[in-house]
Amino acid sequence: MRVNASLLLAASLLASNASATALSAPLDSGAAPITPRKAFPDPNYEELEKRGVIDELVNKIVSEIESAVTCVGCQALTTALKGVAHLGDTVFVKVVTAVCSGLKVQDSDVCTGVVATEGPVIAKMLRSMTIGSRTNKVICSSLFGLCDAPDLLPYPGTIPPPAAKQKRTPLSTRSSAKPLKFVHISDTHIDRLYKNGTNTKCNKPICCRPYTPGDDVGKTQNPAGPFGSVGCDTPVTLQQSLYEAIKQTASDADFMIFTGDIIDAALWLQSEEDTVSGMRDMYTRISNSGVAKKVYGVMGNHDTAPVNLFPVSEPETSYGSALPYYNEMAANVEKWVGAKAAKSIKQNSGCYSVVHPGTNLKVISISTNFWYNMNIWAYADNGMDAARDPGNVFKWLTGELQSAEAAGQSAYIIGHMPPGIADALPDYSNYFNKVVTRYSSTIKGMFWGHTHSAEFEITYKDATSRGHQNAIITSYVTSCVTPRSANPVFRVYTVDPASYQILDYDHYYTSIADIAYGSTKKPEWKKLYSAKKVLGPVVNPPLPANAPLSPAFWHNLTVAFENNDGAFQAWFDRKIADFHTAENCDADCKQKEICQMRASSTELSCYKGSISGLVKRDLITSGAAIREVDEYLHRGPRTQHGTLQCGGHMLEVFMKMARDKESIRKIVATGVMGRPVL
Repeated sequence: MRVNASLLLAASLLASNASATALSAPLDSGAAPITPRKAFPDPNYEELEKRGVIDELVNKIVSEIESAVTCVGCQALTTALKGVAHLGDTVFVKVVTAVCSGLKVQDSDVCTGVVATEGPVIAKMLRSMTIGSRTNKVICSSLFGLCDAPDLLPYPGTIPPPAAKQKRTPLSTRSSAKPLKFVHISDTHIDRLYKNGTNTKCNKPICCRPYTPGDDVGKTQNPAGPFGSVGCDTPVTLQQSLYEAIKQTASDADFMIFTGDIIDAALWLQSEEDTVSGMRDMYTRISNSGVAKKVYGVMGNHDTAPVNLFPVSEPETSYGSALPYYNEMAANVEKWVGAKAAKSIKQNSGCYSVVHPGTNLKVISISTNFWYNMNIWAYADNGMDAARDPGNVFKWLTGELQSAEAAGQSAYIIGHMPPGIADALPDYSNYFNKVVTRYSSTIKGMFWGHTHSAEFEITYKDATSRGHQNAIITSYVTSCVTPRSANPVFRVYTVDPASYQILDYDHYYTSIADIAYGSTKKPEWKKLYSAKKVLGPVVNPPLPANAPLSPAFWHNLTVAFENNDGAFQAWFDRKIADFHTAENCDADCKQKEICQMRASSTELSCYKGSISGLVKRDLITSGAAIREVDEYLHRGPRTQHGTLQCGGHMLEVFMKMARDKESIRKIVATGVMGRPVL
């Protein structure tokens, strides 16, 4: 899931404006390279001052910010960003860090750490982007939320037509009297540096660490509990409690799926070494716990350093590669998936498949990181100008599904980011939808995480006529283990051993808020609900006891939610496992939530990456506009669907800058030029 990295990316993209202008080529001067990034040379600051460039840039940027609440304004803004990127990686990082810290977007150490690692890749992307290109428009749509999304590009590959007569192999020898069972966990975000008794209310993306002496045990008025706290990621104690609860609840489970995001949200401290060891540590603890016979995992957007950045072409030698993380994942899951699948992880950008032993069920693990709108590599070299298949993931997926169909197998697809949310780049989300629609008779379910909220999405044979008769695949999105903004959960699914349809699932949770600092209590994991028992009676007619949770059932549930507000509100409360917030869902919220349930690709979602309609140019400095945007940006965790609305933080910081020109001048002068301001 995207957390405060989006905020700092916003700082990255906007703060560079503080020194952006017509300068489009690097000036002569030597500079030490950023390791391991390849930096451009620094400009001559004294020459810039003599020419009055800095003052001109400050005035220019404020002007651009004030007009950036339109699509045209966004493209003008990216022109300025491209200009500062041409001043070089080192300058870009220095300017971004100064403005991020000066505007108090985050604490200075957070600004310094994240910008130093992500900034050079952003600068590289900007240098390679053509202003006014389709890629430019996608950035202004997906990141800034200021342009309408461009028309979708046609699918670049070939999807084989259905065979006239499909081969069917014998079903599993397992007794049909005993359903299969599997466990689903996601977004563990393990914080191995969590410290019991430290401050839970810091000013960083996650707390519960002794960042300062005042945060430490015995010094804070807000001490963290022994098994986790709100605003903090998962301590090892909670992780161990989770595995024990799963063993007690589902000791007979056939396998477990993990849908990504192992690493904590201390993004500014993230390194290759820490990320690799964090991945290894979690999988080792799973293995040692004996919680599952088989574990099928995926790679989340947090499972790389810097966060979110997965190069489309490998090996990437200048700006950091994702190969160490693919290799680490392969090494950790090989014991469960075998050597062939482990090799596939390394060769196919984290993707692999395996037929679960003793069954006719093929589990296909797919990487969604190339499709994430915060993966800056997706935009490099005008990457969104033409239709493409990044990493050949769609070609690989098509081959896996085609072979499953030919063999008469059923398939589950597991991945990190659901394809229907606004975080997914529309072209790639649409391509994925086309592929899975073709193989809907083979796919018996898709399973995701990322949103930190329990949800479902329905794929339809015809997206223009979304009804129960056209519902063909259900996507199950589970909530998170981290207690950062939800109660920790896990799920246990039961499966028909002949058809591999989902029969039911039980949703378990614990409330760590009940265990305060100094308590000797342990987490109590409880069943929040069983899907068939709680949701089955809501539809009309009620779901029969022996019926599966079919895609048609899930569509009928959305219809029931439209007509039964009590049932909908109960579902809404359960999305983050009855975690207490002041969040309400009014009629407009309800309409968008139900729309999201019926969205299997981004272009069908009602949660769009745009807030330009909330802010008018003549209101940009008004308190009313600021409050309206703040309210929009900081919606509760049940309605974020994995994001704080694409591009929202950019505008939030734009308005701070536009309201205080003198502060920007001081930041540039002191943080970039290194000269005092009287």
